[in-house]
Amino acid sequence: QVAADAAPAAVVEWPPSTRRRYLLSGWYRGDVHGHAQVQWLRDGERYQVHLDVVVGPSFAPLVSRRMVSDGVLTDSGLRPQRYDELTQVAMRAPHALTLYLGTRSVQLAGGRSAPAREGMQDAASQFVQMTWLFTLQPERLQPGQVVDLLLAELPQQSAPPQ
Repeated sequence: QVAADAAPAAVVEWPPSTRRRYLLSGWYRGDVHGHAQVQWLRDGERYQVHLDVVVGPSFAPLVSRRMVSDGVLTDSGLRPQRYDELTQVAMRAPHALTLYLGTRSVQLAGGRSAPAREGMQDAASQFVQMTWLFTLQPERLQPGQVVDLLLAELPQQSAPPQ
């Protein structure tokens, strides 16, 4: 949750539309390589964040995930209104999920809902929200500081039968 004493959004100029690309490398039961791209789109007080991650070669990825957050800019940072996620695992059907984040409730996949909370973010918007918060309050980056961030998450799916 963003601190109530955060400065208004007008203090920080939200950037124009931009894109960043990254090379990924790591270790998970062996070497893992891939790439990611984050795209920030802004039109006045509306925003979209697109986060694409591909593990494996781009011509035959092992796993790919696209996350899209769509919402509005407020004095408290981002207020997501919709979150879409598409995951593709090699040799399996794609899996798509959507969240609708209202001011009173969050509509989950399958028609279920949960109460919305002030400052709630989604899996894509959380990174931009934290960047905004740390720009306004750089002291929050010091060791020992705690940052509470409410995250609307998609329910865990059980693994499909093999």
